[in-house]
Amino acid sequence: MQKDLTPLTPDIIPRKRLRILLHTPTKGKFTIIPEIEMPGHASAAIAAYPWLGTIGDLNEVPTVFGKLPDSFNVSDPRVYEFLENVLLEVMELFPGNNNPYWRG
Repeated sequence: MQKDLTPLTPDIIPRKRLRILLHTPTKGKFTIIPEIEMPGHASAAIAAYPWLGTIGDLNEVPTVFGKLPDSFNVSDPRVYEFLENVLLEVMELFPGNNNPYWRG
């Protein structure tokens, strides 16, 4: 069996490794809690996919907090589809009946 050597960071864990972590008994040593916040994390998503934003020119994730100039473009149906797909994937990885922190 080939090992997945993708490095783990606090903010990026590949889906395959996340599924392994979520299905490995931990005996209460740690809990993985998803964090999806909207519009709080809009800038990170817009930096990755500029078409999600109203301005469309954000090319890096801001390092400041607060209301920033760009927001999700709620007039574009593709944005709703994108956000729904993100939430569906998170709900699949962290089902509500197994994770008391999910309030969907």
